[in-house]
Amino acid sequence: MALELTRAQRAEMIEHARAELPNECCGVLAGRGDSVERVFRARNADDSPYTFYVDDRDLLRIQKDIDDLGLELIGFYHSHTWSAARPSKTDVARAYAEDRQTGQRSAAYPDAGYIIVSLESKVDPEVKAFRIRDGSIVDEVLVLR
Repeated sequence: MALELTRAQRAEMIEHARAELPNECCGVLAGRGDSVERVFRARNADDSPYTFYVDDRDLLRIQKDIDDLGLELIGFYHSHTWSAARPSKTDVARAYAEDRQTGQRSAAYPDAGYIIVSLESKVDPEVKAFRIRDGSIVDEVLVLR
């Protein structure tokens, strides 16, 4: 599979990542199928250079905007401030939610794509796409249109 976005959307995510330094940035990807049509910046509730968590209020606001536009939430993006564009153990763990009644863990957004913007090289940021399936990281092709 592939995740498609425009060069302008890629640049927007890089700009967001740089603007949030020294902390990680995060946001939501909206579109149809695997094609990104809108990038929504969100607040990193962790306020951390090492982890991110999309602020709950931002997520609700963004989901409403996505619904109003007739789009779907198709993924998330965040930055890594000092490491490669590869999901961390925390990134993988947070892709899952625990049911409070049963204790079962399942993918919060099972079909979501994930994009990481690495600022390990401040001059030439690396941008890569992934899926997280059954706790495993699956590389995705990132198609720029």
